[in-house]
Amino acid sequence: MPRHFVIGGPDGNKSHEREIWTRETLARLHEWRKPAAYALDLHFYTWGEESLTGRAAVFDAAQFTALLARGLELEPVLIRQREIIDEFDPELKLMVGEWGPWHPDANGNRFFQPVTGRDAVLAAATLDMFHRHANKLAACTYTMLCNVLGAPFQTRGGEPYVTPVYHVFALHRGHRGGMSLACEVAGDPLLFANHPEQPTTPPISLSATQHEAGLYVTLANLNPAVVQSVELVLPAPVAGAAGQVMGADDPQATNAAGRERFA
Repeated sequence: MPRHFVIGGPDGNKSHEREIWTRETLARLHEWRKPAAYALDLHFYTWGEESLTGRAAVFDAAQFTALLARGLELEPVLIRQREIIDEFDPELKLMVGEWGPWHPDANGNRFFQPVTGRDAVLAAATLDMFHRHANKLAACTYTMLCNVLGAPFQTRGGEPYVTPVYHVFALHRGHRGGMSLACEVAGDPLLFANHPEQPTTPPISLSATQHEAGLYVTLANLNPAVVQSVELVLPAPVAGAAGQVMGADDPQATNAAGRERFA
């Protein structure tokens, strides 16, 4: 039977809702027959809270990692949602229909917020998460395109420009069409001083993709206070390599028309 529609899923940020919603919705839909559904759609925003994560473009190193910790909370949610779906229908896909940062600045400001290097690092770490669980996911769509929340494009005074998040997506497009490879990171763990319940994580987030033409690797430094030195250990020798570095001197850097501080 063709699968034509997507099931509205839970608010992934609400721990009391997400499992009950998914389980009870699928149980009711499967009560008489398997529904012709393509996927279940999960939403998950990385919520900023001024007392914990600062403002969109005003934060310190601890607040930087506090926002990152909130974003990384999505990974166990994906794993658990996939487990519940598989109990009912292993062929049903899982989607993340909305994801991205939502800072307190956006509230009451028509959802406009400055987009900084911190948002770029969060986007990179989230994309790496999706790559790690590519076998569990059908689609993961970033929340907004222009002038809303952590958009890759913004305009001010009629002048368009790209934000730091744009550069992350531009860098990660090299993974498209390849096979995601498992990666391991060795290094001192990153601690979340403002978010102690979040487990530590490696200081580098990365993705590796195998193409017929070769290997494509992206890396993101998750520690705003340390310049990381990275050594890549590959399973086989390579004939040649080329690289590109994106970033800024200040994680609070934002872009504007005619002025790219993050590039």
